[in-house]
Formats: sequence, C-alpha cells, structure tokens
Amino acid sequence: MIMISSEAVNETGRLAEGFLKEFFTKAGRDVKLESNWDEEGNSLIISVSGDDISDFIGKNGRVIDSLQYITSLSVNKKCKDFVRILIDIDGYREKRRQELTRLALESAELVKAEGEPVSLEPMNPYERRIIHMILQTDEGIKTESQGKEPDRFLVIMPADQ
Repeated sequence: MIMISSEAVNETGRLAEGFLKEFFTKAGRDVKLESNWDEEGNSLIISVSGDDISDFIGKNGRVIDSLQYITSLSVNKKCKDFVRILIDIDGYREKRRQELTRLALESAELVKAEGEPVSLEPMNPYERRIIHMILQTDEGIKTESQGKEPDRFLVIMPADQ
C-alpha cells in the first residue's frame, strides 16, 4: 500500500473542499462538507450533505462520478502528491456499498450452487473493486473484470474454471 503523508491529505482536502464549496454555491446549493481519510481504501472521502442535492448523484451515480472526476483532476494537478478523492453525497456511496455487498454474496452463492459463471451489470472501477475485495477470500469462486470502459463488467465464476 502506498503511504501518503498527512500534509498531502490535508492539502488535498482543503483544495477539494474549496472546489466543491464553490461548485455547489454556483449551483445555488448550501452544503456541508466533511473530509475523512479512509485507510482501507487509501482515499480521501469527502461527504457532502445539504438540502436538495440528490440530483447531483444522478442515475446509477453517473453525476457524482463525474463530479468526483472533475474534482480530482482540478485538485491533484495543484498538488505534489496524488491523493485519490472519493465524493459521497447524502450517504449514496455507503448505500451502494451495501447493495454491492448483497449482490456479490448472492451471486457467489448462485455460482457455487449452479457451477456456472454469473456476469454482473457494467460498473465503474470503484464498484468492481468493492466486489473483488468482498469475494477475494471465498476459495470457491474467483472474479474477473471483462470488457472495455465504460461497459466493463465483473464475472463471478467457480474457482476451478
């Protein structure tokens, strides 16, 4: 795992919060921002809360993913060290993580019961990584990403295939 200095995290957090504050202000929204370092994910999580901001999540998280990408580009070009930024709006990422956990476990059980691979819907790299991590200790199955972005998807298959 790459070690990132607390100075780099603090600088990135300050710049990202400034960028997002300006973005939401220009969009006419009053938001509260909170930054936390996630050791496990090796990323800076910026939680955004406020009234009437769920439209910044978008269908299947596409808007929040785009906002995250733009924020990361803007902030990391100003910083010496690259810091992964993850934006969460009104707890969307945690809810999605719970959905992905359920999907991963149910799909793994289906694969073990039927002995046939299961292909999941296309997902962004972050979501595919969550499923890979959830299932990595299950010796009865293996996971593999297939396809090309933005339609890259995950296949869960028996370990002996």
